[in-house]
Amino acid sequence: MHAIEYKDKLRNSVTERELAKELRKLPEEERFAFIVEMLEVKEPVAHELANACLRRHDLLTRFLEVGLARVKDLSRVRDWLEALMPRLGYRGLCRVLRENLQSYPFAVGSSLYFMLGFLDRKDPRAVAALIDLWEAAKNQEGAILSGHRPALEDAFRRLQA
Repeated sequence: MHAIEYKDKLRNSVTERELAKELRKLPEEERFAFIVEMLEVKEPVAHELANACLRRHDLLTRFLEVGLARVKDLSRVRDWLEALMPRLGYRGLCRVLRENLQSYPFAVGSSLYFMLGFLDRKDPRAVAALIDLWEAAKNQEGAILSGHRPALEDAFRRLQA
């Protein structure tokens, strides 16, 4: 089973449901390998399959790490965060981002803007997790683009008030 075999069949809900069903029959490591391979074929489908087929937390975390390594464009970070938020949760995403800050400062720093938008301000633990990520990122070279820094500083100042 190879992702390239589905290149011309994807973005059809029936085909994608059947693919997910077939993947669930495989051992989880094989599912993960297929989904990572799918990133090269159709990234949005890979995101959906990760949500539908991966159960192990460590593999979901590794999938996000693969995404952080791939991100070269600020706007692509949102797709990864949105795709994995249902499975890793807000604080889980913050934790994985914090753990990968030194390895992928641009991707993690870029995620701050989107994480602010996803934040439930009534959840004190989520707020604390995001503030912790912000504090670490603002001191990490290459994490915060200079043009974005003033707006992020203002947003986090208001969040902490």
